[in-house]
Amino acid sequence: TRSNPPRITGPSRAPITWYCSEDQEPVILHADTEPLGQLVYGSEGAGKTMAACLWLYVRWLEVLGARREGGVTAPTTPRITTVRNELFKLWPSSWYTHRVAEDLVVMADGTRIRLVSTHQQSAADGSRIQGFNWSFCVRDEGQDQIAAHADIESRGRSAKGGRYKQLITATAKDESSWRTLRDSLAASGLWLRRTMLGVRSPFVSP
Repeated sequence: TRSNPPRITGPSRAPITWYCSEDQEPVILHADTEPLGQLVYGSEGAGKTMAACLWLYVRWLEVLGARREGGVTAPTTPRITTVRNELFKLWPSSWYTHRVAEDLVVMADGTRIRLVSTHQQSAADGSRIQGFNWSFCVRDEGQDQIAAHADIESRGRSAKGGRYKQLITATAKDESSWRTLRDSLAASGLWLRRTMLGVRSPFVSP
């Protein structure tokens, strides 16, 4: 109930162990002393998507019991499917229910995570994320979601305490509009750029 919301009362009786690399750890934890936005730039196979799924878990803990909503965006429906599959591979099914028609993951405490493809067939289609209010957001393959940037930024107007944490994962792309956005985020002071390389990952065979 709202008068007695779910809360953490002690250590788990059935803990789950996840492993991450030294590059992934600060991304996942995303300390409150750091900028609200993280741009994680790196090669394929470096573990960006897995880090994003674990980042979502920590964001869930930060809003536990408050019945907030977070977002996950990707440039295409197949890419959203890839992220969802990674999420469900890591998270026990007892933690959530999945509303397939809405592509909405509802956690045990009522927190919602909405998965949305930002792809638009034409301008007449309108934004697929308009009207949502998110407390946190992952943008997967952000270099292919440039047109949705401003709209995703505005989803955080009702974030808990006004702190709208965001994570953008990106792969190198030689396109002027992406370079402009990437560099403007870094120059704003509101985003922290991190690098994650497959050659530094202990989970990738040499």
